[in-house]
Amino acid sequence: MTIGNFYAPYAENVTIEGVGTEAELIQCGFRFAKAKSIEVRNLTFTDYPDKAVSLRGETKVPNESNREEVAATVVNYGNYWVHNNVFNAGKLNFDVRKGYVINPNDPSGESYKADDTAGSTECHNVTYCYNFYNKLNKAHLIGSTSNSIVYNYTLHHNYYKDVVQRVPKSRTANIHMYNNYYETESSLNVDQMEDAIVFSENNYFEGTKRPFKSTEIINGYIKSYNDEIVGVSNIVTFERLFFVDNDRNYRVDNTGRETNEGKVYSAGRTDIDYTNFDTNPELFYYDIFNNKSDVEKLTSAEQAKIDCINASGVLKKPKEVLLGDLDEDESITIIDVRLLLQTVMNADPNIEWTSSQLIVMDINRDNDVNIIDVRLLLQSCIN
Repeated sequence: MTIGNFYAPYAENVTIEGVGTEAELIQCGFRFAKAKSIEVRNLTFTDYPDKAVSLRGETKVPNESNREEVAATVVNYGNYWVHNNVFNAGKLNFDVRKGYVINPNDPSGESYKADDTAGSTECHNVTYCYNFYNKLNKAHLIGSTSNSIVYNYTLHHNYYKDVVQRVPKSRTANIHMYNNYYETESSLNVDQMEDAIVFSENNYFEGTKRPFKSTEIINGYIKSYNDEIVGVSNIVTFERLFFVDNDRNYRVDNTGRETNEGKVYSAGRTDIDYTNFDTNPELFYYDIFNNKSDVEKLTSAEQAKIDCINASGVLKKPKEVLLGDLDEDESITIIDVRLLLQTVMNADPNIEWTSSQLIVMDINRDNDVNIIDVRLLLQSCIN
């Protein structure tokens, strides 16, 4: 695709998907404006100008006296799913009208790094998951101004490697972050600004400069639950940062704040109090019977690190299974024959083999594993 951004206003029910494992967009990104139900998956973005994936709704009445009307308006723009992508660094040192423009005082291009790789504002119900963010300046800006109406954001199983800042930076939003992995030496990670509530759960921060940061905060807070923080010599704390271990039902006391008598209208809406939204089943996918977030996969922070490394980025090509390769060395040898013989001789006669076992050991494909399969594998090895 040519240099520039693909602009998609009023798009609806659109999926943009890369085919295979090598679909890459160079010097190009997507801008969705006032769109609904958008999915972006399985793509690699490199050298994009400004943003790789931009999501923007609309706030028609940004003044304080009409917040309920604003909330009703922004509901129209949402339901975005950005997953299994690779975001390499973007570049701003070119222009669609002029071609490349190199700053002679900055030949390395450091001052031209793209701004907010996956930024979004004035929309709702947004999920970023299983993405690999690689050597970026800024990852996410959620909510561009204090009047932006944004709510219901989820970030999970993302791998942030050497990302400097905005992971994410948020305003007027309620955000659930879980099972993400942060690996960097210079990053400012979760950066909360005015009226933002962040529930950070079972994330792994390794070697980061500052896992949590608060700027210009008026209302809201960060609740960190069972996050793993390693390799950080000095964890900077502040008034509205709460570290919680083991008590998932812990409720933040938000009384005495500067506005709203202790209530948090974090999404810029005066019709809903988002205080302790993470334990409110009317606002959050919370399992009140088991006291946990009701998501498909929620592991320890340590396991999340492994999962993010292995599963983030473009969808991996399924590993081909070689019939009879019991030791998984991608060849058939006498060792595989011996392993199969041992399996058959020691097997319970009433065993029911699983499909994954049959696909490797059932040489004659009769849905059973027995001495006949051993003989056939031996013949295959000899021949």
